[in-house]
Amino acid sequence: MTMMESIKKTTFISLILILLSSCAMSNFKNSLISNKNLAPQSIFPSQAISDKMIDDVHLSTKADYHFALGESLSLEGNSKRAIEEFKSTLIYDPNSPQVMTRLAAEYLRNGLVNESLEHAQAAVKINPNYTEARVLLGGIYTSLKMYGDAKKQYTSLIQQDAKNYEAYIYLGALLAEQGLFDDAKVTFKKLIAVGDDEFRYMAHYYMARIHLEEGGSKNTNLAIKQLNKSLSIKPSYKEATVQLANIYEQKQNLDKALEIYITYEDRYGPFEQSAQFLSQYYLETNQLDKAAEQLQYMESFSPGNLNTKTKVALILVERKQYETAITKLLEILKIDPTLDKIRFYLGAVYEEVSLPEEALSQYNEIKLTSDYFADAIMHMALIHKNNENLGAAISVAEKGLRKRKDVPEIYTLHATLLNEARDYEKALAVTTEAVKVFPQDNDIRYMHATILDKNGKVGEMITELERIISLDENHVQALNYLAYTHADRGTNLDKALVMAERANKIKPRDAYILDTIGWIYFKMGNTSKAIQTLEVAHRIKPNESIVAEHLGDAYFKYQMSSKARIMYQKALTMELNGGQEDRIKTKLVSIEQQYIKKANPNRLPASN
Repeated sequence: MTMMESIKKTTFISLILILLSSCAMSNFKNSLISNKNLAPQSIFPSQAISDKMIDDVHLSTKADYHFALGESLSLEGNSKRAIEEFKSTLIYDPNSPQVMTRLAAEYLRNGLVNESLEHAQAAVKINPNYTEARVLLGGIYTSLKMYGDAKKQYTSLIQQDAKNYEAYIYLGALLAEQGLFDDAKVTFKKLIAVGDDEFRYMAHYYMARIHLEEGGSKNTNLAIKQLNKSLSIKPSYKEATVQLANIYEQKQNLDKALEIYITYEDRYGPFEQSAQFLSQYYLETNQLDKAAEQLQYMESFSPGNLNTKTKVALILVERKQYETAITKLLEILKIDPTLDKIRFYLGAVYEEVSLPEEALSQYNEIKLTSDYFADAIMHMALIHKNNENLGAAISVAEKGLRKRKDVPEIYTLHATLLNEARDYEKALAVTTEAVKVFPQDNDIRYMHATILDKNGKVGEMITELERIISLDENHVQALNYLAYTHADRGTNLDKALVMAERANKIKPRDAYILDTIGWIYFKMGNTSKAIQTLEVAHRIKPNESIVAEHLGDAYFKYQMSSKARIMYQKALTMELNGGQEDRIKTKLVSIEQQYIKKANPNRLPASN
């Protein structure tokens, strides 16, 4: 497959937008498109606060609060609530074109085009010179095929500022999308005439793209001329270099494409497309020395420590040419069968093409002294596990552990598989030995603590977690697990809150840590604080059953039965911990009977 054939066809306007996002656009660098945290102007009051301004300050503060909350909800993917917060912002700052534009963008994200259009139009009406609003409004009109109205927006931008060269790009792209190639060319020619070199080289490039869209031999030649003009202004322009080389490659003029890339590398050094083309060309023409040089360049773009032939194989893998990659890897192993790294990659490729037995055969050949032995053991265990043969997976891990007791990951693998098989007693024996071999490995100790918990040895588990924290006071998992354990038992709640808050400071906005904090507040009797915290945890991790159940418990205790019912029902639709389903169903029955009682479920922490 040629490089030209491997590149997916891109529409003209999408190409324009992609290229614009990578260029330094002075007038748009703070636009809505590039700055998703655009705040209303009221955040930065221009006058000093006085007694007479106290009401304005109040309104500004409320607007800022709702806007910030809207942004947070938007980033979390909760667009519906984000829209509500942006609408609330407008209550306190009704004439802000920035907020209007942000709300319009959020509506558009939700497919509410009419609402988006209404608010974008309102933003432009409030401030006709607000560039971001006009850009968004032009985009909305374009999506609605209202090309005339879209054109007016971009034309207005140019009328407002004749040096708004980005607006020429938007306008030219709009015209090209309609197939109005002649008008688009006129626009780009104007840009060439009035713009500086920073934009002229781009205009020539877009002109070339139009010619290519028009098709035909004549237009291909015109595209070549435009690309050459672009490169005469900016010889280091990679996009034009790649497009020009692609044209010659498609014309079967590989020598010319080769010349373009070699010339570029001689002047400016290699880049990904040049190294990819040249390495493939040299491989296909059996120029392995030159291929090796290009593959070394490729290594800088895809870091690794593999030899030349391995790089070739990896390129084949990346192109999903798995059969050829297997042939190449087998060739390398024939030259040097001691290369465990190559054998490991070969096993991985066999896995990719669903040949598990062949993969297992390669992994089994990897020597126990190899750096890849532990990885091979893990892959073999996972192959068996994925084939629903957990017993075989456990046997592989056990065999690996007998051979290599110096690799903590094998202990962890073995204990994890035993835990999944609910053989907690054997898992405890494994982690107990691991702690003796790796007494300073807190990850091993942490797994040991969780297995102690599974075996009902809560006191020993607490001691182990405290030992971990004494060795590493910032061990987030241990802090959270111990805090949660105390919360669940109703013991040392003040101490538990300190530990959970420390964990939250180290790893903020972690749903499981916030769940622990919320659960501690719940056990302290501070139900309103528990609800506040658990609502945040649920927004971050909406598909975690234990978080939903905890929030339901808090709602239920606060006599918000309808909300509690919704949370419990959500929790039932998710993956549940042991015994959780019956517990939640009992709570739902209690709600239906309107019989409120204190719940004290015996369950695993959310972080487990």
